[in-house]
Amino acid sequence: MTHFTPKTTKFAPFLAIFALFCLIFAIFSNTACSKSSVSEPDQMIAFAKRNNINYTKDPSGLMYEIINPGSGTKPRSTSRVSAAYEGKFMNDKTFETSPTPIDFSLNGVIQGWTIGLQLIAPGGEIKLIIPSSLGYGPSDYNSIPGGSPLYFDVKLAAIKTY
Repeated sequence: MTHFTPKTTKFAPFLAIFALFCLIFAIFSNTACSKSSVSEPDQMIAFAKRNNINYTKDPSGLMYEIINPGSGTKPRSTSRVSAAYEGKFMNDKTFETSPTPIDFSLNGVIQGWTIGLQLIAPGGEIKLIIPSSLGYGPSDYNSIPGGSPLYFDVKLAAIKTY
């Protein structure tokens, strides 16, 4: 009967280093993705303070500051509009931006936008701090982790249809 005896290879030190690297990566990846221990309202208030946003709080929980009210008629919840925007997490990291206005229906976007954009007219600008309940909720959406409050700076270019 033949016995197999493993031989020490010249790759053993590299495998040990690789395993250690994988372990460290797994620990730090889990830490980076973990939820904040700070409550969502506290995160939103801290973001507003840090970014000098003098917000008004809507009964829905939306926090907003109208930078420029614009002029003319304000959109309705069913309007098709054109807007440019920048979206950030509460840690100030930008997750999405559209410096050129894009067209969309207000009833086809997150509730925070539907509520907020009805507060300004074309040419207007609004800062929105949106609780997760008016954003993407508890589920992940693309690069946005579930339960994330979000910030948007939105410039309403036009109302396409009411």
